[in-house]
Amino acid sequence: MKAILFTLLSLHLLMMGSGCTVNEDSIKDRYPNLVEITAPGDLPYSEVSIGIEKADIVTLSNDLALHIKGYFPNPCTQLLRVEESFNEGVLRLELIGWQQSDIFCAQTITPFSYLYTTLNDDQLQSLEVVTVNGEEFTLIHPEEN
Repeated sequence: MKAILFTLLSLHLLMMGSGCTVNEDSIKDRYPNLVEITAPGDLPYSEVSIGIEKADIVTLSNDLALHIKGYFPNPCTQLLRVEESFNEGVLRLELIGWQQSDIFCAQTITPFSYLYTTLNDDQLQSLEVVTVNGEEFTLIHPEEN
């Protein structure tokens, strides 16, 4: 009886554990080189231009987000802020990087991904084009794939 109870309990725990890991893939796995806005704090810094390669709409859980891929000019650059202008269905974003100004960093292009989640699903659904750092991207909505 104890053996059967132990087996059932073990099976139950195994099924619960595998259900949590099999169905949910990690955001960092889906979007390599994912960055977030990072403040420099008290460090001396200078603002840095960021190159943008791609922008598309993706689904995160049940919500939509704008996935932006680009490159920093070096591995020391971090994302400082995102400036947004959203008027009459037109979205313009300016991603600004920063680098500590008193260090040397090799000039090696470094890829990054950023998930812009400020707009709600209705606003994102209404977009056809987005401009990021002066580059214009035509958006394909997830249901159109």
